[in-house]
Order: sequence, then structure tokens, then C-alpha cells
Amino acid sequence: MCSTTNDLLIWLKALHEYRILSKESYRSLIEPIRLRNGTKLFYAKGLVNFSNYGNVEIGHSGYIPGFVSITQYFPKEDLYLICLINTSGLLGVNHFTNKINWKILKRKISKPIPLDFDNKMIEGIYSGKIGGEKLSLQVSVNTNKVILTNVQNQKTDTLKTYIGNNTWMNRNDVITIKNGMYKFNSEYKYYCLKLD
Repeated sequence: MCSTTNDLLIWLKALHEYRILSKESYRSLIEPIRLRNGTKLFYAKGLVNFSNYGNVEIGHSGYIPGFVSITQYFPKEDLYLICLINTSGLLGVNHFTNKINWKILKRKISKPIPLDFDNKMIEGIYSGKIGGEKLSLQVSVNTNKVILTNVQNQKTDTLKTYIGNNTWMNRNDVITIKNGMYKFNSEYKYYCLKLD
């Protein structure tokens, strides 16, 4: 497929202004999927629809060897960002669009609050399969920080931004650890791990 940023802008405006689909069909297209367990994904029917640092974003990115692209629509601001790159380089398209995004939009960072539950309730090893590969995370709590250790490679990460209801923000990713489940929800990925 071949396109230009101007062609994509014409397409995106027609899509988001209901000139391609009826309002009902458009709403169905952008409404994020809700799982049986009640979790609302960021992904809808071919598009992401999520809060990008407090700004509603509807868009999609794509990659094949040698080419990367992203389209972002911020409905509140009626802002369209389109980036096409004919290399798959190390920086990725978000590097370029984020340089523009955060000059135009206000980046809202979640403020952490103190843990409001018994931290022993979430400690343990959570396991499951992600893309056919086994993943096991050791969850431990040190003061007000949750430490995640990948059991397979011993890499650690810290969840610092607790927002309540056993949920943390890590950039735009949402992690919930509750009722023996570790749930990870991001733009293009969702998975659950169970407490062993």
C-alpha cells in the first residue's frame, strides 16, 4: 500500500466526521472492547481509543520491515497527527509524534497516592502464557513501592504510581493486581497472570 500524509488526513477527517460510516457504525468502530471480566481494553475494532496522558486518542500504528506509521486523532482538540517513516530505525514513530504532541497538548501525569490495602495480599508469583511463552513475575512490596521481578531473566521493574483500587499507572499502561490476578492493559497488549 502507498499513501501520503495528505491522503491519510483526508481519509481520517472523512472517517471521524461520519462521512464514511454512520454515527452508530463509527461509535461501534471506536468503542473499546470490554472483556467478560469487565476489563475495558484500549483497543477497539482496529483502532486504539485510550487516554494518552489524559488526552483521548483514537489511532493506529503499523510496522512492516522498512516502514512504520502512526495516525493519531485527538477529538477534544480536533488534532490529527500522522507520521510515515520509510525506515524501521531505533526511535520509532512515537518518538517523532510525541515531540509534537507534548508541545501542543498538556501531558497529564497521574499523581501517586499511598497504598490503601494490605500489601501482603498481592505478594507472590504470578504466571501465565503471553504469545505462547511462559511469563512468571515475582511481586513484592517494599514500603510504598511494588517491585516486579521476571522469574525467567531476573529483570526488575518498580510500579511507583499507585492510583487506587489496586491499580498502578506506568506511563500509559495500567496494571491491576487484585483477587489473585495480575492484569496488564496497554495500547496494543492485554494479558492476565494468575497467582501460583
